[in-house]
Amino acid sequence: MNFLLPERPDWLGANWVTVMGAYIYAKEREFNIYHKKNFVYNDSMFFKPFIENTNETENNDIFNIGNDHRENAALAVIDNSCDLISHFKNNLKEDFLRIVDNEANKRDYKLPWNNNDNIIAIHLRLYDDHRHE
Repeated sequence: MNFLLPERPDWLGANWVTVMGAYIYAKEREFNIYHKKNFVYNDSMFFKPFIENTNETENNDIFNIGNDHRENAALAVIDNSCDLISHFKNNLKEDFLRIVDNEANKRDYKLPWNNNDNIIAIHLRLYDDHRHE
C-alpha cells in the first residue's frame, strides 16, 4: 500500500512528531512511504531523514492518516505495542542521526553535542524562532 506523510501548517516540532508517528506506523506495516514534492519543512536538517527514506510524489490522493499529532502517535504506539521514544531509539535513531550529522557537515554547522549516545532530546522549537524578528 502507498502512504503519504502528513503535514501541518504550524511549527517544526509539531510537524516532526506528527510525521514520526505516521512514519513509524507506515514503516512497520511495510507501506511504500511518500512525501509531497514541496514538503513543508523539506529544508530542515531534522526532516532530512524522512526525505531521504521516502519517495517524492505530486499525487495527493495517496492514503494518509491525517495530521493530528496525538492520533498519529497513538496509532503507532497501539500498532507496535511500543512507545515512540523507545521505538525511535531502538530502530531509527542511528540512521536518523547519521543523516542529520551528514547534513550538518554539508551546511558547515556545529551540532551542540559530540556523542549521539548522550542525546536525550533535541528541542526543535529553537528552529521555529527563525520566523520572528
